[in-house]
Amino acid sequence: MTSLADIKQRITETLKADSTLVGLLGCDASGQTPVYRDPAMGKMLWLPSVTVQEVYVRCEQAGLNDAYDGGKRYGWNHALIQIDVWARNPAQRDELSARIQQVLLAADFRAEGLALSPPSIFALAEPERAVYRHSIRLSAFYVADVSV
Repeated sequence: MTSLADIKQRITETLKADSTLVGLLGCDASGQTPVYRDPAMGKMLWLPSVTVQEVYVRCEQAGLNDAYDGGKRYGWNHALIQIDVWARNPAQRDELSARIQQVLLAADFRAEGLALSPPSIFALAEPERAVYRHSIRLSAFYVADVSV
């Protein structure tokens, strides 16, 4: 059983554990690897960096176990996870994005009861601000305990 917070944390930890990706990203002003679980509001954007956030969550309650027997009740969840890659130029963005895809494809999330879909990638750019971004979107399916 897992929760959305666990999924985002696991994806963040998986990305931070890859030495090649860490080498490409470097360190932020505080000396940490710039892979963040949610966008930092009110702070300057560190380049290059990666943010992991949910865009959409839907839960469906299972109809078979109503939990009146003292058992647990489970819900099937679908979340759209967005991993934003922020960079100074398109080449850096593309290199980071390709490495993130490799890391996530090689990772095994089955122990957490999580299945990820192949990614959809959207290229976004703000050339006047010299910010280049890829939004990598993954559908995540997982089971959660919804007993009350």
